[in-house]
Formats: sequence, structure tokens, C-alpha cells
Amino acid sequence: MVIVVMLGVHGIQRADARIEEFVDTNNNNLTVSIQAPESWNSGMASATLHALDWRGYGLATLNDNRTAYFVIVNLPPVANSVVPLGVISGTTTTFLSKYVTIDNQYDVKFSDGSSGHAYSISITPEQLSKLQLLLPSINNPLDAVLIITQHQGGTYIIAYATQLGRMDNFIGTFQNILNSVKFGSATFAGPL
Repeated sequence: MVIVVMLGVHGIQRADARIEEFVDTNNNNLTVSIQAPESWNSGMASATLHALDWRGYGLATLNDNRTAYFVIVNLPPVANSVVPLGVISGTTTTFLSKYVTIDNQYDVKFSDGSSGHAYSISITPEQLSKLQLLLPSINNPLDAVLIITQHQGGTYIIAYATQLGRMDNFIGTFQNILNSVKFGSATFAGPL
């Protein structure tokens, strides 16, 4: 069963370049932030799932015609041990490959010495029907990068995506946003 919850939207803003952030109350009040491009919409959302004893947070920024997205979300505490084990064992790769095409995988690092694992993926029109069972909001083929990382014990996913075949049009913008990501004082430092 898949539950998608989007509650407590704290507004979409359009202004000069600005910082969007949330304080992860599940993870020692770690502040997570990005700098959104001045010409993109951005905002923060949160939801509480009492059954998991978890408050979910997310940051997002997207262009006006909604063809390019950048998102950071925190995962429930159960993910803190399950997700890293899945990355190390290859289970995450196996799971993802059932729904998407994995074009590349690589490790990334942050300025505090923490790391993450990135998946460059494509979702073709043929793969959409299987993926929509898990994520019904994805209704167009796309290219994306998913980065799984842990900071101060919490697990986060950073994702950026655009229409299939258009990643080159947005890679500079995505790289600028990725370079602005902060987990507390830790910043993205690039591939390992």
C-alpha cells in the first residue's frame, strides 16, 4: 500500500533568489536548506504520520511551466537503517531497476565528510504505467537524479528531474541548486 500525503503547504513564493529551509524535528532539529533560483517557484511542505511517529518535510523548487523540479525530503526513521543497507547490498538498485532505467550510479560527498549515493535514471513512456502504481503523480517520461544521503542520523533524498531528453537544458541550474544544499553546515561537495 502506498500513501501519499501533502499537507501543511507553507506557500509557493516567487521572488529574487532566496533560501528555502525546514528544521527536521525528527533529527535533532537539523536545518536543511536550498537556494531557489530567482525565476523559479519554491516552497516547503510538511505532514505528520502518527502511525510512523514521524513528521515529513520537503523542499521543492520548480520552473514556471513545471518541466523541471528539484526536491529534498526526509524519510521516516525506519529508513535510517534500511535504506543504507539497501544501497550497500544493491537491493535499492534492484528495486529501482524494476521501475526505471538506471543510466549511471556514483557516490557523492559533503563538506563534513558524509556521503551519499546517486542514481541517474530515465523513465520511458513504457515504464510509466508500472511507476504510477507507486507514484501516481508522475505522469510524463523524465530524466532524473536521485541522491540518498544521511546527516546526523537522518536519511534524506535529493531529487531533480526534467522531461525525458531535456536534462542538458537544466543541468547548470540543477548544479547551482545542488551546490546550495545544506544539511546544517554541511554542503554538497561533489562526486567522490
